[in-house]
Amino acid sequence: MAIKDIPINERPREKLERYGSEKLSEVELLSIIIGSGTKGFSALDIAHTLIHSQGLYNLSITPYEDFKNIKGIDKVNALKLEALFELYKRLHAIEIEHQKTKINSDYIVKKYQPLLMDMTQEVMGLIIVDKDNSILSEKILFMGTNNHVSVSNKEIFKELLRKSGKRFYIFHNHPSNDASPSDHDVVFTANLIKECRRFDYELIDHLIISKESFFSFAGHESL
Repeated sequence: MAIKDIPINERPREKLERYGSEKLSEVELLSIIIGSGTKGFSALDIAHTLIHSQGLYNLSITPYEDFKNIKGIDKVNALKLEALFELYKRLHAIEIEHQKTKINSDYIVKKYQPLLMDMTQEVMGLIIVDKDNSILSEKILFMGTNNHVSVSNKEIFKELLRKSGKRFYIFHNHPSNDASPSDHDVVFTANLIKECRRFDYELIDHLIISKESFFSFAGHESL
C-alpha cells in the first residue's frame, strides 16, 4: 500500500509523532528510516519485505552490497540501511564498554536466543572476555547453511589476538530446534580445545542455541 493511500493519522511518521516510537511496528519504524520508496515500491513495501524475508537480526549484519541486491532498494536506501546498522553496532559497543557486563553461559543464551530463534541458517558468534568475565568483544564470525556452519580455529585466534583476549565463548544456533550437538560440533569443539591449550587460550563454553532449548559443552563437562 502506498503511503498516500493510508489515512493520515495512521501513516508511520504521524503515528510516531502522535503515539511515540514504542507504539510502531518494526516495519513502520524501518519505513521512516528508509523515507522514500522507489518505482513500484513504497517505503512501507520495502520495509515489509526486509523485515519478513530477512528478520531484524539478519538485517543488522547485512553488508551494503547485499542490500543493493534486494528488489526495491536503490543505492541511497542501501546506504541509509548500512549507516543505520553501523550506528547500532557502535552504540551497542559503547553500551558494553560503559556497563562492563559480566557474563556467563545463561546470559549469552538469554541474549541471543530471541535473536537467533527465527533464523533459517546456522550462525556462529564469538564473545571475548577479560579475566573478570567482562565483555571485550562480540562478533558474528560466520553465517552458514541450514544445518552447518564452518569456522576455522585460525579465524577465532585471529580475533582473540586482535582484541588482546585470552578467554572466550563461542555459540551457534540449530535452526532445526534440536540443540543436541552433531558429530561435527563435538569434533570441532574437541579440536578447538586442543589448539587453545597449545596457544594458551581458554574456551569457557561452546553453546548450541535452538528456539526452545540450548546445549552447553561446559555444562556437560565436555570442556
